[in-house]
Amino acid sequence: MHRTPQMNSSTSIKLFCMALGVTFMCQAQEMPSQHFDLVKLTDGVYAAIETPGGSAVSNAGIVDLGDAALVFDTFMSLQVAKELAGVVEKLLRKPVRYVVNSHYHKDHIWGNQVFVPGATIISSRWTRDALLGSKVPDIGNEVKEISDKIADLRSKAASEKDPKEKKEILLS
Repeated sequence: MHRTPQMNSSTSIKLFCMALGVTFMCQAQEMPSQHFDLVKLTDGVYAAIETPGGSAVSNAGIVDLGDAALVFDTFMSLQVAKELAGVVEKLLRKPVRYVVNSHYHKDHIWGNQVFVPGATIISSRWTRDALLGSKVPDIGNEVKEISDKIADLRSKAASEKDPKEKKEILLS
């Protein structure tokens, strides 16, 4: 049986504001990341805005639901998704119970695995069907892009002399 989670009106308003990109009362948070900047939009609503050159590739959101947290989009890189999960833990000290996927693009969904099995993933029916049926458009191109990126990173790491920088390259 399929159960549809219910959200109260306060949560709906917060999600609506975040989806519109409302940036009233914004302030940067003191949780540095080379991949994203955390911006407080309003009480309980945060935007994780990608930084140029980082591995986030897109933006994400965090919503405090009271007893749990909701993450809106999960980035493309596992490393960055883990970083986002760590920010939620430090910032809210609550479990992520819901993950919302705005759409099926890799830069919005590939971090999902960091949040499951603890979180319910919410998406449009089309996105769900596309992902479960492996009918994601252009997935062949994405595999080639990733293979090329991995080869490029390995090449950069091989020529890097500083062990700390080499580790950062390999983790990106």
